[in-house]
Amino acid sequence: MLRLREFRQGAEWTQQRLAQELSTTQQTIARWERGQSEPPLRVLRELAEIFNTSIDGLLGHAGIDGPRGSLLDMYLKKPLPKEVWGYFGLRLPEWEVSQWHPVTTWAARRIERTMASAEAGQGWLCFRTLANRLLAFRIPAAVQFSLRSIASEPPHGDWQEEQVRKPRGQALYRNLAEFLNDREWMSRTDTSQRGAVYAFMQEKKLNEKGLAAYLHDTHILCKSGRKLSYRVKTAQLCSLVRAVGRGRAGAPVLELSEFLGAFRNFFPESGLALVDMPLMDVMAHAARFQDEAVGR
Repeated sequence: MLRLREFRQGAEWTQQRLAQELSTTQQTIARWERGQSEPPLRVLRELAEIFNTSIDGLLGHAGIDGPRGSLLDMYLKKPLPKEVWGYFGLRLPEWEVSQWHPVTTWAARRIERTMASAEAGQGWLCFRTLANRLLAFRIPAAVQFSLRSIASEPPHGDWQEEQVRKPRGQALYRNLAEFLNDREWMSRTDTSQRGAVYAFMQEKKLNEKGLAAYLHDTHILCKSGRKLSYRVKTAQLCSLVRAVGRGRAGAPVLELSEFLGAFRNFFPESGLALVDMPLMDVMAHAARFQDEAVGR
């Protein structure tokens, strides 16, 4: 028996939202959930990937766990694949060229499905990159989107090295964070780990204060072209990701306040273009939230 309804509702998705993700219709999703027809094997694989389960789990085989929560639970707690599919290019109205982000095959497929959907011009898109960033942007606020596979030639006139984020493993970002926060890190790491950290800081011309901002700051770009960068409360970033997973960004006005409470910032959703978040911080908060929920 297909457990599609159970997984979909556990993820807080509507039938229409799932239909957009799969480039099909809401009526088709409804027929699958009522057992009037069965999705083909290719779609079962996509469903298992979307809901972070297996095909056996979707089919209700004994001993397989049920839904694992919202998009925040399924997506942010899922290990980030290491393979690089290529780059996603985003250009906003005030930018002369696109900003390019390294993405996995899963992210590229998700972007393609979203852009091909009938309601692509109405909502938000959120995905992880291979440069320790989590992007959430309002699709109507952008001028251009591009997908470039790793094997293709850079687009002429729209590829500037300073606007290209290089793919790097999560292990490097963990070492960078531990270098800042763990006094014993130097004594328990080898020369290759320390060398990678120092090389990264030299490449980016960062001191320790600059490295902390690089790792933890969120960059908020408004439709007007205004940009703010500061460390945002991770609980508020998680709330944004969870709401985007339901096809909207939540309330008409979003709070994205400073991490230590030095100031509170509120943004009309319609005035935002991009929220560029530190992936590792958001994933860590999501994991802590799950652990606390289990302990209660």
